[in-house]
Amino acid sequence: AIIRKTTALKLEANGYDVDTATDASDAIRAMRENMPDLILMDIEFAPDVGAVAWDGFLLMTWLRQMAGTVRIPVIIITGGTSPDYLRKAEKLGAAGYFQKPINHEGLVEDIDRILREPSYRPMAAPKSDYQI
Repeated sequence: AIIRKTTALKLEANGYDVDTATDASDAIRAMRENMPDLILMDIEFAPDVGAVAWDGFLLMTWLRQMAGTVRIPVIIITGGTSPDYLRKAEKLGAAGYFQKPINHEGLVEDIDRILREPSYRPMAAPKSDYQI
């Protein structure tokens, strides 16, 4: 919760509109309602109540099949140290990968770069028009 809040504050201070989610179902709801321009996602989630054990990789796989979200760039953020994490993130098409503790200046630079790449945003708009 602290990392989510401090990251949101840093991004808002840099002119971004930020919507946060606390679990996979909240994230899916937020994506359907707001269709963000970019998604920051942790790999490891707190246990969900229900049948599906969500993690960032499962959610990213699901997003890649959901109408309207397939082309949204995803930056993975993790405190995990598994060497497979980076490989899986790349395989799923992550636009970026950050280890915790987060280098917020580097994160903002990557977000700025990713949102301006023609492959992600063919019609780039000013930073203030983006929602994360």
